[in-house]
Amino acid sequence: MSKSLDPAAKKALVANWFGRAASVYFSPFFSYPGHRLVEFAKIPKGVQVLDVGTGTGAVLFPAALAVGVDGHVTGIDFAEEMVRASSSTITRKDVLNAAVRRMDAEHLDFPDASFDCVLSGFALSYITDIQRALGEIQRVLRPGSTLALSTWGEGGELAILYRALEVEFNIVQPNLESHHLGNVEALNRLLENSGFSNV
Repeated sequence: MSKSLDPAAKKALVANWFGRAASVYFSPFFSYPGHRLVEFAKIPKGVQVLDVGTGTGAVLFPAALAVGVDGHVTGIDFAEEMVRASSSTITRKDVLNAAVRRMDAEHLDFPDASFDCVLSGFALSYITDIQRALGEIQRVLRPGSTLALSTWGEGGELAILYRALEVEFNIVQPNLESHHLGNVEALNRLLENSGFSNV
C-alpha cells in the first residue's frame, strides 16, 4: 500500500473502492476459487466458521453448504456496501446458517476461541496491518483449528480484473502499493511469525 497514507486513510481508501465496486463485483470470477478454498479447508459439518473479507460471498456460500444446518458461517467485511450485497443474497436465497457483519479484521469483535475454521479469499492483502489481523484470527480460532486463505500471486490476474472494472464500470482501483503477499515462502514466514503452525 502507498507509504504516503496513514493507516486510517488506507482503510478508508480500500473501503471506498470496494464499496463502489460492490454492485458490479465479479461474483462468477471468484466463484471457482471460493469453492476450491472451502474444499481445501476440509470443513466438517456442524462447525463455526469465520469468513474474513467476505465480499459478495464467494467463500461464504460454499462454506455454508459445507457446514450444513447444524453449523454456521459468519462473514465480515470492512466495506458496508459489500456487507449489504452479501446480506441481500443471504435473504434472497434463504440461507439460514450464515450472517454478515461490518467489521475490521484488525479488531475482531468475537470472544477468544469462537471458531473452528477461519477462511479468507483474496482479502488479506487489503488489510492495513496484516500481522495484527493474523493475531486476531489466531485469537478467535479454537486450538488445533484451521486457517485457510487464498491471496493474489505475482502474476497479472489482478491487473486484468482491475482493468475490466475500470473499462466496463469506470471504477478505478485505489493507488495501493501492493495487492499480493509475495511468494509462498514469504507468506509461510508471515503465518509462522503470527503463531501458526503446520503451515
